[in-house]
Amino acid sequence: MWTTTLALVLLGAPAGQEQTGASTATTDDDLRNAFVDLEDEYDEAKQEWYGLLSAAYQKAQESNGEIAFTEPDPIEPDWYPRFADLAVEGSIDAEVWCIVQHRYSGLDGDEAHADTRERYELVLSEARPDAMLQSVTYALMSDARASYAGKAYTPSPREAEAFAFLDAIDALTKSDDLRALTLYARGSALIPYMTPDDKKARGLAYYEKAANAYPKTEMGQRCAGYVFAGKNLKVGMKAPDIVGKDHDGNDLKLSDFAGKVAVIDFWGFW
Repeated sequence: MWTTTLALVLLGAPAGQEQTGASTATTDDDLRNAFVDLEDEYDEAKQEWYGLLSAAYQKAQESNGEIAFTEPDPIEPDWYPRFADLAVEGSIDAEVWCIVQHRYSGLDGDEAHADTRERYELVLSEARPDAMLQSVTYALMSDARASYAGKAYTPSPREAEAFAFLDAIDALTKSDDLRALTLYARGSALIPYMTPDDKKARGLAYYEKAANAYPKTEMGQRCAGYVFAGKNLKVGMKAPDIVGKDHDGNDLKLSDFAGKVAVIDFWGFW
């Protein structure tokens, strides 16, 4: 089992530092039930918020531009303290909720960083369900994400720390799907939107590792597509041949239209 001490050593914390867990006055079942009840209340409030959002959007649409669309205030700032209090009681589920929603904690700067680090260390101090580790992985991907604006590519100052926590997740799970996801998270963090080609190599290397190591997983296959796109779909390159069927069921290839103007429309449902 991944012990607290070993996790802290990996992440750079003093080996003698102890982490607090669940309150001795509260059973794990009590904490789980309390979290489920609180989450149900939050989900109900969130559905009401979505209703307000839809109504605001529809009102703006029907006004023909006379009324600007204004998103209703988020409800998370009001709910965060309740989940944080439950986390103090010892609920690991509440700890993960606070990690995912930490931007609503009201904390800034070093204080926010210290708080999230403590939560990550506690959650990753021992074996957890893969579904819980998956949520943490996506949060770490956000923490490690570089930014790109104009011609400025800025690595995240939390990249190394977040990647160390992803290493901890790899040590806690036996799931190929989750390990492929942690590799995707590293790659995605290094390739923000509009990243120039000369900055993509590190991210693509993680995608390629996921594709090669876990080819049977959904994320491994998705990463294989990203690698192909990164290497073959660039402005000025010859487009790879696309093979399919026309409306009459006849074979159709992009190369059949070489030398002609061709418009390809890609679409799908999400």
